[in-house]
Amino acid sequence: MARIIYVMGPSASGKDSVLNYLRAESVKNGFVIAHRYITRDAGAGSENHVELSQEEFDYRLNNNFFIYHWGAHGIRYGIGTEVKQWLSGEISVLVNGSREHFNSLDTSVKNEMLAIYIDADRDTRLQRLESRGRESEQEIKTRLDRQPLTNLSNVELVTNNGSIEECANTILNLM
Repeated sequence: MARIIYVMGPSASGKDSVLNYLRAESVKNGFVIAHRYITRDAGAGSENHVELSQEEFDYRLNNNFFIYHWGAHGIRYGIGTEVKQWLSGEISVLVNGSREHFNSLDTSVKNEMLAIYIDADRDTRLQRLESRGRESEQEIKTRLDRQPLTNLSNVELVTNNGSIEECANTILNLM
Protein backbone atom coordinates (compact mmCIF):
# COMPACT_ATOMS: atom_id res chain seq x y z
CA MET A 1 0.00 0.00 0.00
CA ALA A 2 1.40 3.38 -1.00
CA ARG A 3 1.42 6.02 1.70
CA ILE A 4 3.12 9.16 2.87
CA ILE A 5 6.02 8.63 5.25
CA TYR A 6 6.08 11.92 7.14
CA VAL A 7 9.57 12.47 8.59
CA MET A 8 10.03 15.23 11.12
CA GLY A 9 12.39 16.26 13.86
CA PRO A 10 14.07 19.20 15.50
CA SER A 11 16.83 21.25 13.92
CA ALA A 12 20.11 19.30 13.72
CA SER A 13 18.48 15.96 14.42
CA GLY A 14 20.20 14.82 11.21
CA LYS A 15 16.95 14.56 9.27
CA ASP A 16 18.37 16.02 6.01
CA SER A 17 21.41 13.75 6.13
CA VAL A 18 19.22 10.70 6.74
CA LEU A 19 16.89 11.70 3.89
CA ASN A 20 19.89 12.17 1.56
CA TYR A 21 21.05 8.67 2.46
CA LEU A 22 17.54 7.29 1.88
CA ARG A 23 17.36 9.03 -1.51
CA ALA A 24 20.13 6.71 -2.70
CA GLU A 25 18.10 3.74 -1.43
CA SER A 26 14.74 4.88 -2.80
CA VAL A 27 14.73 3.25 -6.23
CA LYS A 28 15.66 -0.23 -5.04
CA ASN A 29 13.18 0.06 -2.16
CA GLY A 30 10.28 1.42 -4.25
CA PHE A 31 9.65 4.91 -2.86
CA VAL A 32 10.45 8.53 -3.70
CA ILE A 33 11.38 11.54 -1.60
CA ALA A 34 9.35 14.65 -2.32
CA HIS A 35 11.28 17.85 -2.94
CA ARG A 36 10.24 20.72 -0.74
CA TYR A 37 9.54 24.16 -2.16
CA ILE A 38 11.29 26.62 0.16
CA THR A 39 11.77 30.37 0.31
CA ARG A 40 15.48 29.86 1.02
CA ASP A 41 18.50 29.96 -1.27
CA ALA A 42 18.93 26.61 -3.04
CA GLY A 43 22.59 26.54 -2.03
CA ALA A 44 21.88 26.92 1.69
CA GLY A 45 22.13 23.76 3.75
CA SER A 46 22.26 20.19 2.62
CA GLU A 47 18.69 19.72 1.42
CA ASN A 48 17.97 19.27 -2.27
CA HIS A 49 15.01 21.66 -2.56
CA VAL A 50 13.31 23.99 -5.02
CA GLU A 51 14.00 27.64 -4.22
CA LEU A 52 11.04 30.02 -4.49
CA SER A 53 10.73 33.73 -3.89
CA GLN A 54 7.98 34.88 -1.52
CA GLU A 55 5.93 35.93 -4.57
CA GLU A 56 6.35 32.55 -6.28
CA PHE A 57 5.39 30.78 -3.07
CA ASP A 58 2.27 32.93 -2.69
CA TYR A 59 1.29 32.28 -6.32
CA ARG A 60 1.64 28.52 -5.90
CA LEU A 61 -0.18 28.59 -2.56
CA ASN A 62 -3.06 30.65 -3.98
CA ASN A 63 -3.37 28.24 -6.92
CA ASN A 64 -3.41 25.07 -4.78
CA PHE A 65 0.02 23.76 -5.80
CA PHE A 66 0.73 22.44 -2.28
CA ILE A 67 -0.80 19.58 -0.32
CA TYR A 68 1.03 20.80 2.80
CA HIS A 69 2.62 24.12 3.64
CA TRP A 70 3.96 25.83 6.75
CA GLY A 71 6.42 28.40 7.99
CA ALA A 72 9.28 28.23 10.50
CA HIS A 73 12.13 30.56 11.39
CA GLY A 74 10.98 33.11 8.79
CA ILE A 75 11.11 30.55 5.97
CA ARG A 76 8.13 29.04 4.13
CA TYR A 77 7.91 25.40 3.08
CA GLY A 78 5.58 23.54 0.73
CA ILE A 79 5.03 19.97 -0.46
CA GLY A 80 3.69 19.84 -4.01
CA THR A 81 0.51 18.21 -5.27
CA GLU A 82 2.61 15.87 -7.43
CA VAL A 83 2.67 13.65 -4.33
CA LYS A 84 -0.97 12.73 -5.04
CA GLN A 85 -0.02 11.43 -8.49
CA TRP A 86 2.79 9.29 -7.08
CA LEU A 87 0.50 7.83 -4.42
CA SER A 88 -2.15 7.02 -7.03
CA GLY A 89 0.57 5.11 -8.90
CA GLU A 90 1.15 3.01 -5.76
CA ILE A 91 4.47 4.67 -4.93
CA SER A 92 5.11 5.62 -1.31
CA VAL A 93 6.50 9.12 -0.73
CA LEU A 94 8.81 10.33 2.02
CA VAL A 95 8.05 13.89 3.04
CA ASN A 96 10.42 16.11 5.01
CA GLY A 97 7.81 17.58 7.31
CA SER A 98 7.35 19.92 10.25
CA ARG A 99 6.47 19.06 13.83
CA GLU A 100 4.14 22.04 14.14
CA HIS A 101 2.43 21.26 10.85
CA PHE A 102 2.02 17.62 11.86
CA ASN A 103 0.25 18.68 15.05
CA SER A 104 -2.23 20.69 12.97
CA LEU A 105 -3.12 17.83 10.62
CA ASP A 106 -6.51 16.21 10.89
CA THR A 107 -6.41 12.88 12.76
CA SER A 108 -7.72 10.99 9.71
CA VAL A 109 -4.82 12.35 7.62
CA LYS A 110 -2.32 11.36 10.33
CA ASN A 111 -3.77 7.85 10.49
CA GLU A 112 -3.14 7.33 6.77
CA MET A 113 0.58 8.05 6.99
CA LEU A 114 3.60 6.59 8.69
CA ALA A 115 4.88 9.36 10.95
CA ILE A 116 8.53 9.21 11.99
CA TYR A 117 10.14 11.56 14.50
CA ILE A 118 13.94 11.69 14.25
CA ASP A 119 15.68 13.10 17.29
CA ALA A 120 19.16 13.39 18.76
CA ASP A 121 20.33 14.42 22.19
CA ARG A 122 20.82 18.14 22.89
CA ASP A 123 24.65 18.02 22.86
CA THR A 124 24.70 16.27 19.47
CA ARG A 125 22.25 18.80 18.06
CA LEU A 126 24.30 21.70 19.45
CA GLN A 127 27.47 20.38 17.80
CA ARG A 128 25.67 19.94 14.47
CA LEU A 129 24.15 23.44 14.58
CA GLU A 130 27.49 25.03 15.39
CA SER A 131 29.33 23.09 12.69
CA ARG A 132 26.91 24.00 9.89
CA GLY A 133 27.49 27.70 10.60
CA ARG A 134 24.13 28.99 9.31
CA GLU A 135 22.75 30.45 12.53
CA SER A 136 23.88 32.97 15.13
CA GLU A 137 24.34 31.91 18.76
CA GLN A 138 20.88 33.29 19.56
CA GLU A 139 19.29 31.43 16.62
CA ILE A 140 20.97 28.21 17.78
CA LYS A 141 19.62 28.72 21.29
CA THR A 142 16.15 29.38 19.89
CA ARG A 143 16.28 26.20 17.81
CA LEU A 144 17.49 24.10 20.75
CA ASP A 145 14.82 25.54 23.06
CA ARG A 146 11.87 24.84 20.73
CA GLN A 147 9.34 22.51 22.25
CA PRO A 148 9.49 18.88 21.15
CA LEU A 149 6.53 17.18 19.53
CA THR A 150 4.04 16.81 22.36
CA ASN A 151 1.75 14.09 21.04
CA LEU A 152 3.75 11.06 19.98
CA SER A 153 0.79 8.71 19.59
CA ASN A 154 0.97 7.00 16.20
CA VAL A 155 4.50 8.39 15.72
CA GLU A 156 7.61 6.21 15.48
CA LEU A 157 10.54 7.70 17.41
CA VAL A 158 13.98 7.13 15.85
CA THR A 159 17.13 8.28 17.66
CA ASN A 160 19.96 9.62 15.51
CA ASN A 161 22.94 9.90 17.86
CA GLY A 162 24.92 7.30 15.90
CA SER A 163 25.61 6.83 12.23
CA ILE A 164 23.37 8.09 9.44
CA GLU A 165 23.27 4.56 8.00
CA GLU A 166 22.01 3.12 11.28
CA CYS A 167 19.20 5.67 11.51
CA ALA A 168 18.28 5.23 7.82
CA ASN A 169 18.14 1.45 8.18
CA THR A 170 15.81 1.81 11.17
CA ILE A 171 13.49 3.91 8.99
CA LEU A 172 13.67 1.41 6.11
CA ASN A 173 12.67 -1.33 8.55
CA LEU A 174 9.69 0.73 9.76
CA MET A 175 8.56 1.22 6.17
